Amino acid sequence: MLQESDGGKAVLASALGDLGLPIEAVSGIQVEYTPDNSIFADQQGQSGVDCDVLVRFDGLKGRGVLVSETKSVEEEFSTCGFRKKAASDERRCPEGTIAGADGVGCAYQEQKGFLYWQRTRENATLHDGVAESFCPFGGFLWQLWVNHTLAHALREEADSTAIFAVCAPKANTRVLDLESRALGKIDAFRELAREPDSVVFLAVEDVVAALESVTPADFRERSHWLEGLRARYLVA
Repeated sequence: MLQESDGGKAVLASALGDLGLPIEAVSGIQVEYTPDNSIFADQQGQSGVDCDVLVRFDGLKGRGVLVSETKSVEEEFSTCGFRKKAASDERRCPEGTIAGADGVGCAYQEQKGFLYWQRTRENATLHDGVAESFCPFGGFLWQLWVNHTLAHALREEADSTAIFAVCAPKANTRVLDLESRALGKIDAFRELAREPDSVVFLAVEDVVAALESVTPADFRERSHWLEGLRARYLVA
């Protein structure tokens, strides 16, 4: 596994830069990152929004944040807890619910006091009027929305770069596609985001190839971590 060392940070920065991300240097890597409860007020036991990898980096706009969610074999993104089939009838959020610009129609805000809508408004991450006809986040867009919001809420400066990345094998078409369109689910959220470029797809195959291309040969031969990545995550 790539360790959070100066060498590891340099390798990751080079790989992500080669994949087209605006990253010049990596300053921190945190795996299985759970934000402080002050971000969304939703951390309760094992529940609450988190991410698989948090990368802090330096770029053209100062210090930025990349939040990554990996879907190696999962076939779906997490959905709204108030829209799930398992939710009891009395607490189930109906189709066509209008959340409104301030989120007053959202059960997460009204019943739980969670701050998803507040952080969204503070960071102006969505187009105006996104939820004023109906809430679009009852299905698969829910996880894309909250992780994208998390990236923006973790920025140290309001105008610095925030990136939400979905990392998955190209073969995992169930999690990526909507109506058989390549990357359909990610594109569907991009249409709602004020800055579509802040939502990216990273194919696992491309990430591993980029890491291989920038990792010094002596380190690659000595550590065998790239072979481990290939064996664990790449589909033959």
